[in-house]
Amino acid sequence: MAEKTLRMRVKFWIEVDGENAFGMGSFALLQGVETTGSLAGAAKEIGMSYRTAWGRIRKIEERMGQPVLVKRGGNKSGYQLSAFGARCLASYKAAYAAVHTVAQREFDHRFASLLADQPDKTGDDEAGDEAGDEAGQDETTQQAGGQAAADYSPRSGQN
Repeated sequence: MAEKTLRMRVKFWIEVDGENAFGMGSFALLQGVETTGSLAGAAKEIGMSYRTAWGRIRKIEERMGQPVLVKRGGNKSGYQLSAFGARCLASYKAAYAAVHTVAQREFDHRFASLLADQPDKTGDDEAGDEAGDEAGQDETTQQAGGQAAADYSPRSGQN
């Protein structure tokens, strides 16, 4: 039988007066504008239509009460993040990493050994062997996705 792997998934978003204002999609969109210098480029990068992307930007700005994008200055076309948009992006990224770190620690503590504690189907259960249990927990914790927050990008959508 193939070995099973447990993984933790975490999603969170920011609400204003009970309405979604900023989440993973907004983060990816603003990060794309930051790297591509255009809303169209950012939308294409994340597989979103320009119309949907523009609607999302309007929704963020309406709910947050401040612009997150400004037109690029000079003769350049496109958009760049406003100071508020840059703060939103940085704050969400930092909060996401912190939430993931805490959630990963809790997952490792509470769930990582869950599959290791199951009796072996062949009858060779070593559940009573403390050394075996500890070694199994360490191995399972690593297999269960003990991924460091530093290696973790909210943009990837993978926890």
